[in-house]
Amino acid sequence: MKNKLILFIVFTIFLISCGNDETQQTIENDTFLKISNLSGYDLLNVEFSSTDFDTIIIGRDSKRKVNADTKPVYFYLNIVGINIQCRTNEMVTCEKGIEKELIFTNYSLITVIESGRTDTIKNIFDLLSVEMSNSILVLSIDDIVIENNSITSVDFGVVEVESNKAIVFTIKNTGNIPLVLNGNPIIESSNASFSVISQPLITTINPGANTNFILRYTPSADKEDMGVITIVSNSSNALFIFNIKGTGCVKKPRISIRQGFTTINAHGEYDFGTILINKTSDVTFTIVNSGELDLVITSVNNNRINLENNTEGYFSIIQQPFAPSLAPSNSTSFIIRFSPITIGSNFSATIQIKVNTPENEDFSFILKGNGRNYIVGDRGPASGYIFYDKGLFSNGWRYLEAAPLETEFNAVQWGTFNTDVIGTGVAIGTGKQNTEIILEQLQLLGESGRAAQLCANLNFEGFNDWFLPSKDELNLICNNLITKGLGGFSSDGSYYWSSSQYSNREAYTYRASSPVSIYSHSYSKTYGCKVRAVRAF
Repeated sequence: MKNKLILFIVFTIFLISCGNDETQQTIENDTFLKISNLSGYDLLNVEFSSTDFDTIIIGRDSKRKVNADTKPVYFYLNIVGINIQCRTNEMVTCEKGIEKELIFTNYSLITVIESGRTDTIKNIFDLLSVEMSNSILVLSIDDIVIENNSITSVDFGVVEVESNKAIVFTIKNTGNIPLVLNGNPIIESSNASFSVISQPLITTINPGANTNFILRYTPSADKEDMGVITIVSNSSNALFIFNIKGTGCVKKPRISIRQGFTTINAHGEYDFGTILINKTSDVTFTIVNSGELDLVITSVNNNRINLENNTEGYFSIIQQPFAPSLAPSNSTSFIIRFSPITIGSNFSATIQIKVNTPENEDFSFILKGNGRNYIVGDRGPASGYIFYDKGLFSNGWRYLEAAPLETEFNAVQWGTFNTDVIGTGVAIGTGKQNTEIILEQLQLLGESGRAAQLCANLNFEGFNDWFLPSKDELNLICNNLITKGLGGFSSDGSYYWSSSQYSNREAYTYRASSPVSIYSHSYSKTYGCKVRAVRAF
């Protein structure tokens, strides 16, 4: 039923009684219905009570044997190419053994099935012919439909100044009566940069037919142009309007600076973020020629990239661009290093690049960064792990750093068994002095390869100021590093030596196990424990 559009139609059917005494023919066992079409319209696919009468054209009739029943007669009318399903406005009764006749005229009352509209055949047919007759303008580019009054513009893209670009548009009539283009001019442009170089060849377009017109964009300046195209016709939308745009382009070099996937605009900025003092952060920047002519990078002071306003001196150029010029779409790179040595925020410098672009002869952007102090857990200057910050610099140090895993010693004796090493302390800050006291005693006893000696002799990452931590310093290592899984320390219950003596036979150790538990214990100086050196700075 969907493919047979059913509109709001009411038909009237004049029923002539099928059973008067003069015309009724009685047949003993059969019932017949005769349908005569005296209207001015063909009746399609006529049906009564599941009996098909086929199509009854104008002036013809059809007689069929039917079941005794009381039902309407169904049929279709073809109105402007669309089949509309209808039925008689009144029920038709056919009785057994009686032949009945039904006559359709222009003034018979009928009902449209879907809409329920009722009227005479002629009135409804004439009304629907008008309602269903329409021309429909469909505009497209390469089968892509352009909607009327769409907010999206047809874009000609980027076109070089004094050049042009043309687009072919197609007008198609998807209605059922001719589409008449009656504008003057037929296609009108509001902007002279968009000219109609070919108007439609035909102005009356039959249903299903199409015609073309051509628009040409000719930019006169390096800017975006916009316009409106108007088409006047007899379609359901008498005024068809759509927007157009294009961008004029003068050939020239263009510079674009990128860091990764981020573009840095002229006079913009790049933030290195917060960097640990005495550490460095290297960032690579890429210069791209996004224009149409070669981009030339002019050297100033023998450098293609220069730094200005670098007051603190924390920014430096560690790699200059290799290429003095770039062809369109080509790129080169340079590397900037940020190395703060003091705590502070908003350290800055300015990158200057002299190029041959007309907009930005001197392309510049700002570098920013912050410096911060060490915090517990950071990697220290000697690549170890910071495990203590006393908050200020005094007596030559502020931080304690534990050497990394690759420096760890295993199964090492403390030494000086049965000898009292006088003067070792347990407090934070006593580890270095403890180590010096132990070294003197070991030398007197002629011992070698002991815990304090291995720490004092360690030279790692250029640092040779290592010592064996005191008892409380070792406790900090357990709490601030081992329990947090930092530094590669053993958490299997292994013992680590401190530099704090317990007695002439024993020294303090610490161990950590999983789940986390920390134990302080005194062990025989002859026992083989692990050793991890520390340093103060």
